[in-house]
Amino acid sequence: MARRCHAAGVYRAWLAETTDAASVVAGAGLSVIPWPPGPRSLGDRLAFVYNVYTEPEHRHRGLARRLMTTIHDWCRGEGLDAVALNASEFGQPLYEDMGYHVAPNPMMYLSLK
Repeated sequence: MARRCHAAGVYRAWLAETTDAASVVAGAGLSVIPWPPGPRSLGDRLAFVYNVYTEPEHRHRGLARRLMTTIHDWCRGEGLDAVALNASEFGQPLYEDMGYHVAPNPMMYLSLK
């Protein structure tokens, strides 16, 4: 499934490694999904970021910020004009500092399992 999503361009991922490339210490992914135009964006696609994670011993070094900046740059290069994510309470201050805001209409989910 992951290979198919990568090949189709639906999923992208970025990793941060140690300087000797011995270990992956942080990562983030996104899916590019069709999205109808609306008041926030006239585009027809949305980048949805998820799985942003930094190993505990590597936190507070700017890795998540660097990953997010890289993602934003990639999105701009792909012509995407909107990025969404669901922030954890630990990640929310970073995202707010980067310009994200909590939307007034939260998304709700229903599992159909």
